[in-house]
Amino acid sequence: MPAPARSSRLRRLLSAFVSRAVVWPLHLAGALLRPLPTRWVLRISNAFALLLWVLDPRGRKASAENLDVVFGTELPRAERRRLTRASYRCAVRSIVLLFHLQPLTTARYRSLVRVDPEDDARFRELIAKHPKVILVSGHFGNWELLLASRSVFSYAPECVYLAETTGFPSVDAFFERLRDRGSGGAGRRKRGSMALKKAVEDGRSVSLLMDRNVRGAHGGIYVPFLGLPARTTPLPAKLALWNDAPLAVCLLLPEGEANWRLWISGDLRGERTGDEVADVRDATARVNDILSRAIREHPEAWTWLIKRWKSRPTPELGPYPAYSYYDPD
Repeated sequence: MPAPARSSRLRRLLSAFVSRAVVWPLHLAGALLRPLPTRWVLRISNAFALLLWVLDPRGRKASAENLDVVFGTELPRAERRRLTRASYRCAVRSIVLLFHLQPLTTARYRSLVRVDPEDDARFRELIAKHPKVILVSGHFGNWELLLASRSVFSYAPECVYLAETTGFPSVDAFFERLRDRGSGGAGRRKRGSMALKKAVEDGRSVSLLMDRNVRGAHGGIYVPFLGLPARTTPLPAKLALWNDAPLAVCLLLPEGEANWRLWISGDLRGERTGDEVADVRDATARVNDILSRAIREHPEAWTWLIKRWKSRPTPELGPYPAYSYYDPD
């Protein structure tokens, strides 16, 4: 019996070592990036994005296929390469600035993000309708800074957000602490739709990014996205309709390399028809329409390497990218 006990201890020690080993470079990166001037951090971020672009042929391929889906083959190759590189820069910058902007004060946030009176008024109107709000966005602009909106909207409620796991609890906890310190305690990371459902039932607002493919087996429904039906999570629309809570898209629209405008939509639930399936689909389509219009207006700000159309509704490939597979209803 002693051998299994020793083996179990060794596994725990090894797991603890791996957990610390994968997170210490992140602590080092934070310590190095935090005191640097922002212009230096942006140069470092752009250099890392270029290296990642060079070393990621699968991401470049997926990006090229996505651009063909949206803009057609008439998009010049040079423009496709430019948009792909810009997309990498945008995605990397979102993470790197999370390390650099610690702690994120209101004054520092306002030096990066412009908030117009009409957006402030729309947010106040949403909060006035109901203390719980369902906020959605995408991998667009700087989605990490969106959680810091509480630094500007002092009246904003605490918001539970949905985030994917990295596979390493220590890394997940590290990023949660960064987001919390950089947003004035804006929210807590959760995994799974049931966690968000419970958060709304407990009286809290929730937020999530909804521009990833969600298989039909996991509840995804086909609604248009950038002109082509895409599996999309209906969870935000369901939570809004079930709890009579406003549903809104929140985006940081780019206004330069490291400046954004905070934009928020009105309530997207629409009129109730008595047909919940149709109401959910229509509300989800309105969200996708807003995201699609923002991406078409600022194509360099979306993460094109996401395999957005991994599912397709037809056995034939048709207009879908080569990476897609048949996922019938």
